[in-house]
This record gives sequence, structure tokens and C-alpha cells, in this order.
Amino acid sequence: MSASDGSGVKQVVIELVDLAGNQSSLTAGQVEVDVLPPAVVSASLVRTPAFAAALAADGRTLHASRVDPNSQAPVSVELIVYADEPLQDAALAVSGPQRSTSGVPTVAGALMRATHTLTDLDLDGSYDFAITWTDRFGNSTTLDAGMTLVIDLAPPALDIAKGR
Repeated sequence: MSASDGSGVKQVVIELVDLAGNQSSLTAGQVEVDVLPPAVVSASLVRTPAFAAALAADGRTLHASRVDPNSQAPVSVELIVYADEPLQDAALAVSGPQRSTSGVPTVAGALMRATHTLTDLDLDGSYDFAITWTDRFGNSTTLDAGMTLVIDLAPPALDIAKGR
């Protein structure tokens, strides 16, 4: 069997031939074969406390500051990604201005989650997420989560000319 045989349920057949050329075969059962790495079905970036204006119109970019403007509570961001099959393990790499970090997200079935509470160590700028995950058959891949976090720590500039 080779990767060109594809994924799916395959029959296991035992074929015997003796020295006289007599043949017999027996179907021994089935085996599930998976030669493809997991793929992203959907991804989302969630801000807690929720703030509706934080999600850009593209649905893929989330804006956040360290504290919520309404409650002054610390802001946490959670990346939630669903795969097309159950996962064995996953790793997350975050790239952004002046730093790159990685972490170990939680995995339950086909769901991967990673949460981070913003701190003074998080800098202004745009952050992207790369996932490396492995399915239960050992197929592994690294791919872009398709979500962007924009950390914005500066208040908006206000410039009102007198008398206008």
C-alpha cells in the first residue's frame, strides 16, 4: 500500500499460494487509512470582555487593547480553530512586531483553542497565527490560521481647531 492508494477504509485480504500453485484467499477485515494532514474548517478570534466594534468587517481581524474601555477589565483573546478530523496534538506560533512567541494550545477532538490575556509585554501592532498540528495517524502540517489580532494601545488623536 502507498500514499497514492488514498485515504479511506481498505479491505485486508490474505492471499496464499503453496509450492504446487494452489491458491486461497481470506478477507481478514478492514483498516482505516489516512494519508492527508488535517485542514482548517473554521477559525475565529474572540475577545473577552466582548466588544462588538473590535471585529473588523472582514471577520478575520480583531482589534484589542490591554483593558476593556467599558469595564476596565483585562482583555483576553482566544483563537478557536476547528479541523476536518480529530487532532492528536497542536502547537501555535504567533508572529508580530519585535517578538515571536509560541505556545501549546488545548486540543479536544477536532477543536483547538489558545487563550492569551494581554499584558504590558504585548506591543502595538498586527499579530498572525500559524498552527502546526498532527492527526491521530501522524500526518502533520503547518498552516496559517487566517486570523489577525491588532493590538492598539494608543487612544485616538483628537485635533479640534478653535473657532471651527
